Amino acid sequence: MTTATATRLPGKPGRPRTRKERPQVGLPLPANQRTQGPQYSGSAEDKAHFIPVGHRLRLLRMETGLNQKDFALATLQDDPLGKGLTPYTVNRFENGVHSPRPKNAILLAKTLSRLLARPIQVSDLTVRDADGLVDYLETVRGNRESPAVFYGRLHIPEERARKLRAGTVAWTGDELGRVAMHYAGAADLVRDVLIAQAKRKDGYPAAFGEVTTKWDGVDLPTKPGARPEPNPDPAPLYR
Repeated sequence: MTTATATRLPGKPGRPRTRKERPQVGLPLPANQRTQGPQYSGSAEDKAHFIPVGHRLRLLRMETGLNQKDFALATLQDDPLGKGLTPYTVNRFENGVHSPRPKNAILLAKTLSRLLARPIQVSDLTVRDADGLVDYLETVRGNRESPAVFYGRLHIPEERARKLRAGTVAWTGDELGRVAMHYAGAADLVRDVLIAQAKRKDGYPAAFGEVTTKWDGVDLPTKPGARPEPNPDPAPLYR
């Protein structure tokens, strides 16, 4: 019994594979360098399709005293459609793997407002680079010690700490490194500050997307497929 072997005639190379080059997606050009031309959507695009929450959601959720599973169950009460969010989704939001669409961000804000007995807006959930890092550090500090003692352990003088807390000066690499070294939970915040400061220096928009205050005070849709209408008179993003 013989076995047939596929052969190729001499001088007849096989059909070459054609590969379609994928567009390289990176940072968008600074506003003063943009021209009309093809536009590609990517994760670095400075146009908001989703609302990043991450550590901001985690801090507020922890303030309620609920774990992710119980918090997810609590969202059922505030969803007009009775669907709510799953613990898996809450976990992905808190870890920055996914960011919620506006309707889910509104639901998160409603549930947090009810549980904390104070108004929480969508813009309160938005990641805010340096402001977010200060919020985290101030939450850690609490009322246990003075700012001079707390920031002194990070080798930050009292006057400079006051300016950092007010957002009037930029963080240095050494300061951010010490924060990440002392507080493992601040690693993502440190990364956000580094990226935002580099983008500002190079002329890129430093915000994570368009102003999110347009969703402040917006109610959830009561029927599937409906989109919440943005607030026509939003408050400033940074207060």
